[in-house]
Amino acid sequence: TADGEAGVAMGRGRLSNLVLELAGLDVAESLEFLVEKDKTVPVRCAYGDVEASAGVFTIRTLALDTTDTVVFGEGAANLRDETLAIKLKVKPKDMSPLALRSPLRITGTLKKPKVRPELGPITLRLAAAAALATIAPPAALLPLIETGPGKDTDCGASAGHVPDVDQAGRVTKKNSSAPDNAASGSGQSPRASASTKPVAKPSGSRSAQKSATTSRTAE
Repeated sequence: TADGEAGVAMGRGRLSNLVLELAGLDVAESLEFLVEKDKTVPVRCAYGDVEASAGVFTIRTLALDTTDTVVFGEGAANLRDETLAIKLKVKPKDMSPLALRSPLRITGTLKKPKVRPELGPITLRLAAAAALATIAPPAALLPLIETGPGKDTDCGASAGHVPDVDQAGRVTKKNSSAPDNAASGSGQSPRASASTKPVAKPSGSRSAQKSATTSRTAE
């Protein structure tokens, strides 16, 4: 059994464009890359956060962000019986004239995982296309058009988990929301740690000061 939590982060990299199009069930662009040579797209970031309890790893956050597609994940992996129950939501960032995008289900075991799309959304798209074909045949393609709803995501960088990494894999900048107070040594900001000294009052009583003033006037 295993208990605890873990997080993993990835900076910039590259990923097969064909893999992303197949994951999004983009028929048009998948055929294009199958006929022509596959390309790679930049990976902006990736982040995963899991919690383990009694050997069951539950995904709290899972995101893969590329310039072409963003993928979100949820579910769990049971190490006791080595089974998987993970759902991936693929959101392309570009439009396509023919796509059957649907969430992907990863089931089976760790040794033999099975990946299949959810049939419900696909059935609805095809039913809508068939209905429109009987009314206005050119409109039958409307339900199959991919609108590209994907948006850029920081993959948890706002919480300080994802560093900026150059092409050589070197960390160039650490994202952190906490201020750097190492220089102060006390954990306070320079303004807060600076001491304010009270202004010293002149010594002597008012009567002594008054007599001294009278004496100077008499002279």
